[in-house]
Amino acid sequence: MHATFSPRAILCTALLGVSGFTGLHAEEAARNTHAMPTAPVMQTAEQEHWRLSAGPLWRSVRRMSLRRRFETDIGFIERTWDTSPDGLGFFVMLESPALWRAKMSSLTFSLMYSWASPGSFSMADEVAGVAVSQGFGMDLHSLALGPRWVTESDRLRLSLSSGLSLNLARWDAFSTQQNLFPLPGGPLLRQDTSGMELRPGIYVDMIMQLRLTQRWSLLAGARYDWAGHIEETHNWPFVPGQYAVFRNELGGWSAFAGLTYRF
Repeated sequence: MHATFSPRAILCTALLGVSGFTGLHAEEAARNTHAMPTAPVMQTAEQEHWRLSAGPLWRSVRRMSLRRRFETDIGFIERTWDTSPDGLGFFVMLESPALWRAKMSSLTFSLMYSWASPGSFSMADEVAGVAVSQGFGMDLHSLALGPRWVTESDRLRLSLSSGLSLNLARWDAFSTQQNLFPLPGGPLLRQDTSGMELRPGIYVDMIMQLRLTQRWSLLAGARYDWAGHIEETHNWPFVPGQYAVFRNELGGWSAFAGLTYRF
């Protein structure tokens, strides 16, 4: 008995075969796709940029104190004055590209130079016919270097840094004394001195940056320094036993703002 095949049956059988082959090929291609290793994530160009920031700075000093011993008609008298001066200055900061990155966080290094004049103070007193005055002024230069931890979004960038600092204090001081009696009074005696002191320290700061364009950002930050103290003694050359001692603690708060350029 011979089987007969109509043209219609032959066409249906061919279509089913082609369909099955296509399905098998698609499944194999999908398996091969999942088995292929994924390419490593490449660093973006933004991670390779340096940042340069600059702007005005406000700096406070923890304490300035003066102890003065002088002679009067009733013997030696000692006076002490204390103040916490502050003043304006400027800063410049250079920040490296990211050295390490994980998702929205990264690690960089920053170098900041700052200068400020935390003001000067002068005091005057009159005791038992003797008028005395004294004053002290200081410029403070600081160089700070340390790692910086950064987290950022599309427009906002926050960073925290702590490291070592080197602080150079340049100061000027004066002391005066005048006997008021007998009238019209004695000559005004004055002593002026100046000097420089270098002190190491540590710092911690926090900075916020708001992106304006691809290259420019606004910056605002705060910083605290621990930097030891300087002390200077003036032995009064005109009368033995008289002196003035100036003591300045260099640590204190800073606040700064400015612009950041990315290059």
